[in-house]
Amino acid sequence: MRILVIIFTMKLYTAPKLPFEKKIEIIEGYLNKRGSLREIAHSIGISYLTLWRWVRRYKQGGKENLKRQNSYKRSKRRMPRKLEKWIMRLKEHNPALTTTEALKISKQNCFHISHKGIWAIWRRYGLVKRPKDSPLTLFSSNTPEIADGMQKARLLIGKGELKNAAKLLNKLPALTDGAILKKIPEEFLSPRRKLERLYFLFETMPRLEFFRKARKIRKSLEKNGYLFSSIFAGFLEIYALQWMREPEKQLEILNLISKRMGKIRDTSLRFLLYLHYVMAYSDLLLMEKAMEYVKKCRRLISSLPYPFYWESFGDLATFVSKFKDSIFCYQKIIEKMEIEETTRQRLFIKLAAVCGITGEYQQCGKFMRQVQTKKIEEAYLNLIITSQANIYFAEGNLDEASHLYQESLDKARGANLRNLLYGSILGLAQIAQALNKRKEAYALLKKYLPLMKKYRMKNEMLNLRFLLNQTIIPQNLQNFSIYHLRFLLHKATKTLRSKDYYTAFNFAKENGLLGVFHRYIVFFPEIILHLLEKGKPTKLPSAILKFPVFNQLTPVYHLKILGNLLIYKNQKFLRARLTPREGAFLINFALRAGEPERFIILKELFQNFWPGSENPKDNLLHLLARIKKKLMLPGHLLVVSSGYGESELHNKGVYFTTDYQEFEQTLARAKALLRAGEWGFAKKEYLQAFKLFRGEPFKKNFDDWSVNMRFRILSELETEAINFA
Repeated sequence: MRILVIIFTMKLYTAPKLPFEKKIEIIEGYLNKRGSLREIAHSIGISYLTLWRWVRRYKQGGKENLKRQNSYKRSKRRMPRKLEKWIMRLKEHNPALTTTEALKISKQNCFHISHKGIWAIWRRYGLVKRPKDSPLTLFSSNTPEIADGMQKARLLIGKGELKNAAKLLNKLPALTDGAILKKIPEEFLSPRRKLERLYFLFETMPRLEFFRKARKIRKSLEKNGYLFSSIFAGFLEIYALQWMREPEKQLEILNLISKRMGKIRDTSLRFLLYLHYVMAYSDLLLMEKAMEYVKKCRRLISSLPYPFYWESFGDLATFVSKFKDSIFCYQKIIEKMEIEETTRQRLFIKLAAVCGITGEYQQCGKFMRQVQTKKIEEAYLNLIITSQANIYFAEGNLDEASHLYQESLDKARGANLRNLLYGSILGLAQIAQALNKRKEAYALLKKYLPLMKKYRMKNEMLNLRFLLNQTIIPQNLQNFSIYHLRFLLHKATKTLRSKDYYTAFNFAKENGLLGVFHRYIVFFPEIILHLLEKGKPTKLPSAILKFPVFNQLTPVYHLKILGNLLIYKNQKFLRARLTPREGAFLINFALRAGEPERFIILKELFQNFWPGSENPKDNLLHLLARIKKKLMLPGHLLVVSSGYGESELHNKGVYFTTDYQEFEQTLARAKALLRAGEWGFAKKEYLQAFKLFRGEPFKKNFDDWSVNMRFRILSELETEAINFA
């Protein structure tokens, strides 16, 4: 009994756990000859061999090496490395190979292993059971073997032994740390390590360079018989080609991947394959083929209950204009799945964007209010901006919408730049059309058709030509919602029949395209004017019906202020001679309250234009009377109101635009084009912006606001001219 107790006690005995700082103190005490190894070890209750290992590791790599856990020791139960690699290469050579088939091959080669053993090896090398939230990774988990190998490699990198570190990393089954791979030159790495390194560089490398590297790695993997890994390199190629708008090349690689996969049972890879087929075919406007693969994705999604796949399917639905499906997918993730806060915020942004398309503006605003900008990825900031711009457009707030479209251009970077450029151009053209400036809207759309053609953005090109009345929707596309809506709108405009208009409106409502309908309809005012003339309902929001394009008598003034003041009313030159003060006041009001329901506090106007006057209000009323008369502006459209608070000058139904706003928008487009590498297009925009200046703005205006604006505009002109030069 006593012996058993002693044996039990001995088994439970472990060395006391010491703080790291105490270990350093003990080691330095030994090194400073404060006692022998055995004496010091005995005094603290540890084996002298343990202390000897501490000292050795401290001498080899200092404190960092001491922090490292004991070196990984390969289990005696594991088979030799050569046999493990042989099992791994079976799967690499034949991606569709099952464990049963691998077992038969093993037995034929007089090598005995279980199903479980084969599965464990394939999992170790990242060939099966990869992370569900990141199906393109070639690793499953950070095993002790991998962690130990990476720790040793870091020490070698610290000593500058990059080749030795690379040799060590190349022997590992997989890698989970991109930072360590980035420190080693690519030429020292094996094809698999190069692939993992490229995966971690996806967001930091220019797309063309990324594509070339991915292709080179894929071919190297194929040459070495790593066909399974080559599938992942192929997907990375496709991601780059998707941004580069090369759908034909995407299909080539997709067909190759499909052939490589064969009858592979990996549902996640199969889903990704179908997903990219949809994107490629929709870019080529082969919508019937795209819908075939949408159906295949839909069948697979039920067996993939993970946020990544449902979000991807929601994104996919937007490619084929199934926006209600997108909303369903995003909401399901938020309500029924465990997700990180950053994912939740991203989904709120996507929901807001889609609700802006479906015309559910209240819901769009609701989701926007739930977004915390500090917790979202920078790539999605522009989606917030454009969603808010769409809300402003529907509310009739054209000036704010215009500023936001311009802001989205200013902030556009990286892979989304082309799409944001198209979206902003379309948004600004819609605003110009809403203001009944058809010539300006059409000129903007025509200008960017060649760029869309260069980028092979076929859907975008078709949309611009449709809005310019340059094309009819092809017969093979009319069965798909967004294209069918364009066809119905074209038909309603041609026939001017209320029945055709209501058919188009109801179709848009039923298919989640009401927001698109609201933004398209400004390009087809004839049918709305016809309905209004007949006294029939248009079913449009009242704010949209107030747009000048639907109210031909609504005054729209365009002020050219970048030189001597010139005034245009409803696109006709107005021979109005204003005094310097009248001109300064008109410009001030146009830039600060240039659309209906905007106002300026009278106190601010008094302080700027009549700082020492005893009766500034009388001066204002007299000035307003003169301006209204000279501009032929109905008196009820500019009204001074006095309530319980401060008195205000209200805009009750007149629109003002200026060439300074045009200058800023043109500059924003020029800078975006420059970031996209389109110097030829950018140069034209820069020259157009500079051409707007006919002289010194606010030359005879000496009020504080005008002086500050003159300095601001001229400083901006000087800065941009220097940058252009």
